[in-house]
Amino acid sequence: MSLSGRDCVLCENGVSGNKGEHVLPLWFIDRTIPKNSDAVDVYTVEKNGVVMKWPSGKTVGLEKFYETCVPCCADCNGKLNTRFEQAMAGIGYDSVASLRHFTSGEAAVLGEWWLKTLLLLVHPEATELKVMGESTGVGVIAWPRQHKNLYHWMTHALPAPNGLCVYAYKVDRSAEGIGDVSFPIPEVHADNGTFPSYVAAVEFEKMGLIISFHPGWSADLPGVQEGTLVQLWPHKGELDLSTLTAVPDSPVRFYGLSVTVSGDFDPSGAIPLKDETDIRDRTPNVSSVAMKATA
Repeated sequence: MSLSGRDCVLCENGVSGNKGEHVLPLWFIDRTIPKNSDAVDVYTVEKNGVVMKWPSGKTVGLEKFYETCVPCCADCNGKLNTRFEQAMAGIGYDSVASLRHFTSGEAAVLGEWWLKTLLLLVHPEATELKVMGESTGVGVIAWPRQHKNLYHWMTHALPAPNGLCVYAYKVDRSAEGIGDVSFPIPEVHADNGTFPSYVAAVEFEKMGLIISFHPGWSADLPGVQEGTLVQLWPHKGELDLSTLTAVPDSPVRFYGLSVTVSGDFDPSGAIPLKDETDIRDRTPNVSSVAMKATA
């Protein structure tokens, strides 16, 4: 599958080259995924708990992560490299998978890099190039099509829009019941409409990431207080990932909140979750993917 000639997803003016922009750069995969001579064969990719397969029936493996791309023009590709990749190089590529202490400046770089990367991963036009002559037709995860300002800022020297959050957790697949991560997904019902939230999770061998978009809403996450979850974005100062409590395999527990507010809801504000808010459990719509070693 070639991306050549498709509209750039970042500026909407340029035209993508053949491979566009790789969502997960090779330097990231090399530092995050344990080396094995048969890496493609010993890893599987699970989407929402189901092992993914190619049309031929072969299990999808590590190659899925290598090949996930978005349509991107050469100009925007260069801007992404300048703003995000060079900044990561400045604090050391090994930092992306390092559970260490980060200064405030380093944490800002790390958080913004993960925000950019995860947003590209959930873009509705993210897709993998043909691998071994096959294509599943879609990328790893996909959110519904959203406002362009979720991506426009990346290549226009703008701050990220409000309502976006990124969290990280440490995975220990040998652990049993060490802890888990509870993550609320609010849907706000108001006189001026319904305002859904979007959440996606991606889990690698030693680390998991969660990205959420819930404009106008803020919720205190128990995992942050309990030490199983750390907020990477919005940037809040220095970080110490070495203190994270490891959680077992597939630890994230998503739950839905249906919240009714009186009057109009303003997504540009920030309404905290309150006890008196009308909350009803619902089944959340979550996209999650996990890369797991099978041997």
